[in-house]
Amino acid sequence: MSNDNPQDDLRARWQGQRGESAVSLEAIRARAAGFERRIRTRNIREYFAASGVVVWLAASILILEPVFPLRVAFLLMMASAVIFMWQLHRRASSRLAPADLGRTACIDFLRRELERQRDAVRSVWYWGILPATPGVLLVVIALLFAPHGVMWSPLFGAWFGIGFFVIGRLNQRAAQRLQREIDQLHE
Repeated sequence: MSNDNPQDDLRARWQGQRGESAVSLEAIRARAAGFERRIRTRNIREYFAASGVVVWLAASILILEPVFPLRVAFLLMMASAVIFMWQLHRRASSRLAPADLGRTACIDFLRRELERQRDAVRSVWYWGILPATPGVLLVVIALLFAPHGVMWSPLFGAWFGIGFFVIGRLNQRAAQRLQREIDQLHE
């Protein structure tokens, strides 16, 4: 039989609980602002990369004057980069918490933003990678018929396949990390 007093156990559990005042409103606002900066920085980086792809492909069309199927493939890839930027803006642009929110409303805002970002990175296969696939496949097919392209076609296809896989996995990890942040808000 234990000598522990049930009152002591109850008191210890009560004192160990996280109360409403465990995290201040200022700390929550700072966390939301930090998250907003992180998302804004990520999006600027993604916009810059996608814009670079568009410029590089346009220059390739103008300077290299590739065969017609490659031109079409490059145009499809340029369109997919533009679609990616639009979808990124639509699905995952950063939002600032309104200044007049109270503690609970600010936590709810941060949770909704975390969930929105989680859902965006979780579904990047559909809105980010899938639109690029037709252009990539057309490049692989067009290279098969180009001089010396038989050698480059499988390499190009493998490079993009690995790249798409890595991008997908990185986004899945980001979704898991965001889910952990969401779960921490509920603790």
